[in-house]
Amino acid sequence: PRCVENILTPILSNILVKETARPLHKARRNMVINVIYSTPGLMEFLASEWTDDLERSTGDTIRLVCEFLVESSLSIVDARSSNEVKTIAERLRTTKLCDDDLVHRLCAIVQLDKEVGATQALAAIEKDQAPTVACWGSDLRPPGGRHDNDHSNFRDISLVPTQDELSYRGRSWLPLASGENAFISDPEQRLLDKNFRLLREDAVGAMRENILAPRPSKVWKNARIIGASCQHAFNPKGTAPLYFLMQLDPHKSIDWKKQRSLPNDGLIVLSNERTSHVMASIFVRKCDDPGEWLQHPGGPIIGVKFHHAAEVQKAIRDVAENKSINEIFQKNVEKLAKATDGKEKIGALPNDLKANFKTYDVTEVSDSFFAYKPV
Repeated sequence: PRCVENILTPILSNILVKETARPLHKARRNMVINVIYSTPGLMEFLASEWTDDLERSTGDTIRLVCEFLVESSLSIVDARSSNEVKTIAERLRTTKLCDDDLVHRLCAIVQLDKEVGATQALAAIEKDQAPTVACWGSDLRPPGGRHDNDHSNFRDISLVPTQDELSYRGRSWLPLASGENAFISDPEQRLLDKNFRLLREDAVGAMRENILAPRPSKVWKNARIIGASCQHAFNPKGTAPLYFLMQLDPHKSIDWKKQRSLPNDGLIVLSNERTSHVMASIFVRKCDDPGEWLQHPGGPIIGVKFHHAAEVQKAIRDVAENKSINEIFQKNVEKLAKATDGKEKIGALPNDLKANFKTYDVTEVSDSFFAYKPV
């Protein structure tokens, strides 16, 4: 307890204050909390030695540690699933040495208690005696394990659908209005979980439909990644996060200023014979520069961002593989533009070049009313 009193308590008392909870400082506070939480051996020490001698700690120290665990569990995925955090939460609840509301919030966030009904339902499923309370649109099994983005704690779910999730053809777990398939005991956390999952399913469900049965106007053929950039598209002196230049076969003549196709911040899915459902978002959509971006004579060019490290690495490899053949293609585009004074465009990618490009079919999965920005 002395180590906690003399070292950890002074640090937390300067961090967990109202001023740092304001939006302006929230990100930096979370960063500091992450550093403290990641200190080697700290959580093991708190879960074993500190909790064994909890009665010797002052009320302020216990409150600060509990607040620290609450903030850690809200911002750090590992904290929500940590056995050490759950051990400390259980010990705080048992000893009743801390504010009941604060301890209750910690237990609810880490889902220390699950509904008994959910456990019984899962046991019944394993024995093929599942009750018939769930509707056709929801799986009886509690969330977790269907794909890489299916988690029991809704805070662990990535807002961006993953490739594995979009490829999943089973039914998702959705909360019933009757609450018969509830698995969270705390009513506040259950309401947050319910609203998040239903609202997210409205968006992700529409994406799945657009992938499985896309309208022809939403599909772009022979998309190839031809470059990468960190230059701000609208400010030559500025910088931007890494994005990739993607060129597409054009549809019929389009007035890009009036057309809503390929909306800025919209979601697209890349697929071919070897790759299925790689998600990206449109980062650059420029239609004002003649002969460039969407007005390029070789086909419209957009800037796209990928959301997972593996997909970024794959896009970088595509740039390298397409480099030499893209140089030939762009020279052909320039020759045609000069010969016709810019009146003719290449149109569809020629077959002799298509075989050498690494290409994808791109499907727009977010309509103009739904655009996604990572949080």
